[in-house]
Amino acid sequence: MDEHLLTVAQAAESAKVSERTVYRWLDQGLRGLQPAGPKTVIRIAESDLRDFLGRDSRSRYLAVIRAAKRGARHAPPREAKASPKPA
Repeated sequence: MDEHLLTVAQAAESAKVSERTVYRWLDQGLRGLQPAGPKTVIRIAESDLRDFLGRDSRSRYLAVIRAAKRGARHAPPREAKASPKPA
């Protein structure tokens, strides 16, 4: 039986979080599949998402530390923030 794969947007909707959060989770150890080709869309197996969300907090904390040490690999480019101008 084939595993149901989710896009980042679908995973975010399923977990009731933003897409940016799903990209952070990918950096923290959530497994994503990125097929080769002109349209490289990250896919996430539903079971991998469930397993990741079910991990204990210590494991997630350690994954965050590891991700921070190696830098963000899956996060989309950040948008420039406009700085407030003094009145």
